[in-house]
Amino acid sequence: MMTDKDGDVTVTNDGATI
Repeated sequence: MMTDKDGDVTVTNDGATI
């Protein structure tokens, strides 16, 4: 799981958005 600069969850390493 990753977050963008605003702290919103972006995408997993397989490209699925969470």
